Amino acid sequence: MKQMKLVCALFACSLIFFGCANQEKSVEKSIEDTTEKAKDTMDDAVNESEKNIEDLMQYLKEAQNGIDQEEVIEDIPFAAYEGRSFLANGKQMYLYYIDTADADMQRLAQQLQADSIVNVERNGQKMQYKGMLDGDYLLLYDLDTDASALEEAIHQYLK
Repeated sequence: MKQMKLVCALFACSLIFFGCANQEKSVEKSIEDTTEKAKDTMDDAVNESEKNIEDLMQYLKEAQNGIDQEEVIEDIPFAAYEGRSFLANGKQMYLYYIDTADADMQRLAQQLQADSIVNVERNGQKMQYKGMLDGDYLLLYDLDTDASALEEAIHQYLK
């Protein structure tokens, strides 16, 4: 009887240890899956922004004369997935697909709504730009530039 209790106790302990080890592997697998899903979501957002910003730029080129010298912005100083710089009728423009959930971008959006001017730090210098925010797209341009036609074209595209 004593041996039977000992065998049962060893069997129960084995099951407990096996269950704990198995649960640990399950937790590790769950963490790996969550990490992979987060990475995939971010990759999808970047791919979607590239597609969308490319489509928007193509639309602007077709809708507006005088858009040229388009370049990808590599070093973006704020929460944006993708950016393009280009000339519109000889004036420098910056178009960004932004992260609207970011706290800094929300403050920037409030600043734009208040006075249509934003302060941006580029290459260590503080600069002021006029701007327009429509959905997830931010258009910035020099203070002396009239970009109303371009803003209207972006608005029409995003409808």
